[in-house]
Amino acid sequence: MIRSMLAVAVVVMMASPSIGQAEVIFSESFTGADLYSDARVSFLTRTPSVSGSSLLFDTGSEFAEKLFVLSLLPGDTLSAYNPVVVDISMNLTATESAWPTVPRDYDPGAMVGDGDVLIGYLAADNFGGTIVGRTYADAGDHGVMTGGLDMLTGVGYPAIGESFDVFGTITLFPNSTEVSASFLGGSASHTFGQAIDRSQPFNFTFIAHDAEERYHVNSLSIQISGEAVPEPTSLVLWCGLGVMGLVAARRRKRAA
Repeated sequence: MIRSMLAVAVVVMMASPSIGQAEVIFSESFTGADLYSDARVSFLTRTPSVSGSSLLFDTGSEFAEKLFVLSLLPGDTLSAYNPVVVDISMNLTATESAWPTVPRDYDPGAMVGDGDVLIGYLAADNFGGTIVGRTYADAGDHGVMTGGLDMLTGVGYPAIGESFDVFGTITLFPNSTEVSASFLGGSASHTFGQAIDRSQPFNFTFIAHDAEERYHVNSLSIQISGEAVPEPTSLVLWCGLGVMGLVAARRRKRAA
């Protein structure tokens, strides 16, 4: 019986990946046109159009509209106890708003969420270019702001019609979330005392700020790194290792 258990443990060990090591769980890049045609993307408020490979959104009707939601991972994919790092890169084109007195108004937001909470950042034009940390309650087709702060001001802002890159890293912890973002050479970070529920489906949301703003998305890249929930074979491996430890302990006892 003991030999059979050992054989099972060894076979599973050879077939299973290592446990407890960080790995790349998700990594994909999209053009705006890719997002338009991807079945994992939902457009909840404004109906976009495609120009070349870019995705264009005209004006909307309310504050903090969720312009599109990209489903990333099913619930219970990520370990609930270890850090998960989400790296986000977007290329956008600053677009004229419908505000008659503020045509440059442009505040695109990148968020991750679990269906109840949205956490991320805005690349805002305010105060000469501002990196804003922001949290929302997810209200279906829009967000209800629950917290935020200007993490860094005066970083500069592109002219209307100019393209620019916005980079972000959102690190998930069991009881908090660290948000880091950068554009035009400025970078800042802040840790919010809210956490993503990893038992729920995990998504990326591109969010508007004001209804009068228009958006032009050229590309999006997302990479998620961390520890995935072990596969059933990995769990069997740990059981097998436990059996091996028990056998070794009994042998030592007998030898003593």
